[in-house]
Amino acid sequence: MPTVSRRELTLAILWSMFIVLLASVPYVAGQAQAGGRYFCGLVSAVDDGNVYLQWIRQCAEGSWTLSNQYSADEGRGLSVNLFFLGLGRAARLLHLTPPQVLGAARVLAGCLCLVAFFLLACAFSPSPAFRWTALFLVSLAGGFGWLCELLPPGALPFQPVDYSTRWLYQPETITFLSVLVNPL
Repeated sequence: MPTVSRRELTLAILWSMFIVLLASVPYVAGQAQAGGRYFCGLVSAVDDGNVYLQWIRQCAEGSWTLSNQYSADEGRGLSVNLFFLGLGRAARLLHLTPPQVLGAARVLAGCLCLVAFFLLACAFSPSPAFRWTALFLVSLAGGFGWLCELLPPGALPFQPVDYSTRWLYQPETITFLSVLVNPL
């Protein structure tokens, strides 16, 4: 594996922090809303996010198992999720709300994801140009869905995963969107 200088790793960490800070702007704007409005701490995928928040709350209240309280079926709480268990216990220990804990986890996980990708790029090439190009593309690229807007309908024999109706899109396929939405 090619070696990574301390300076290059520090710059990659700083870049990752910048990207996560950029992805945090909508959260800061939401929190700054006045006029009696409440910001739930979610900017996208609110339906999934509310389930995550309820699981964090359940674990903060001492539960080890998770139940979906947004279901018509009375769940018995059979599943265990160590990630949400850890977030719930952290919320209770630090006296934080579930949105605060989920937001902190999103920031930490986003930084770790981008630094891990940079280290992966370092394993493939000793070239700093390759490493940084890879990190920039992964950090900021939005996929190839924009091609669908330039071409006539049906010109592509496939539909890119990042170009779809709102309910079908996958934030996990686009790194920046994943850093923006959740820590999973």
